[in-house]
Amino acid sequence: MTSFRVICKDNEKRLNGIVDRSSDRLKENPREQIGFADIILDESPVFFVAIGRDGKTIRMNTTMLKALEYTPDEVEDVDYLTTFVPEEDREGLMRVFKKIVEHGEQTLNENRVISKTGKVYFIEWHGKPVFGPDGSFDFFVGVGIDITKRKDMEKSLTQSLERLRRSISGIVDAISMTVEIRDPYTAGHQRRVAWLARAIAQEMGLSSEMVEGVRTADRSMT
Repeated sequence: MTSFRVICKDNEKRLNGIVDRSSDRLKENPREQIGFADIILDESPVFFVAIGRDGKTIRMNTTMLKALEYTPDEVEDVDYLTTFVPEEDREGLMRVFKKIVEHGEQTLNENRVISKTGKVYFIEWHGKPVFGPDGSFDFFVGVGIDITKRKDMEKSLTQSLERLRRSISGIVDAISMTVEIRDPYTAGHQRRVAWLARAIAQEMGLSSEMVEGVRTADRSMT
């Protein structure tokens, strides 16, 4: 776990460095600088996009273009939200854009982007505004890490844990039934105590995991 955190912090530092260097080099002449292609990191493995105040795409790097299956001409001057973001993610991303455009904030968020053929990617975005020579806002850039595989692994892990919980609950129930068969005078008592404990835990506002843990513990201990 410690090494994972170190890796994440290192990645964040590298990304922040990329955004800082890119925005610094764009300050003098943000849209017309000859080295613009280098600045948007065409050969970088991360996603990189520049978006105007109006929400329209200025440029994407090669990595993002390939993933989303577009050409540079196809993405230029098109609305970013309605073209590349699933509808259910747009409202949240609009709030992120507002922070950057209206308040000049740097942002960190996760949202999905969708390719021309419908393939969905989960991206962790680092956003930063870019200002012109007079200090006024000109556009903003986003550097993104593809975390689709990580999200898939998290989903798979959650499903595995849920299956494990159901298995454990089934084992406890089976043991309880065996005990009750051997002692008919207490038949049903364990189930009633377990469900009563569960109801009390719910009234206390405990999480669903803790509620189920209380129920299972009572079944196994009663």
